[in-house]
Amino acid sequence: MRIGIYPHEKVAPQRVILDIEAECALPEIMAEDINQTVSYETFVTMAREIAERRHYDLIEIFCHDVMEALWEDARILRLMLQVEKPDVFKGNPESAGVRLSWRR
Repeated sequence: MRIGIYPHEKVAPQRVILDIEAECALPEIMAEDINQTVSYETFVTMAREIAERRHYDLIEIFCHDVMEALWEDARILRLMLQVEKPDVFKGNPESAGVRLSWRR
């Protein structure tokens, strides 16, 4: 995705790693019907769509936008999203990122 404040970050996309963790209400997620469960495929699709919408200067704003979109599902009781830029530094640290957590 296109993310970053520096000129070199504005001309080429970067790899971004998302780690999404959701605590969901029962019994809906226990159904064998994919249409009734909270699907990680939905998480991935939403995050990709948001990443493709525009250039983000700050990873925190991208993380917040993804969280807001996922939070619309009322079955989610707690949501944790970590977003990392793995190629921002060479060597150590291996990545830089942010983690947000929301609870109903």
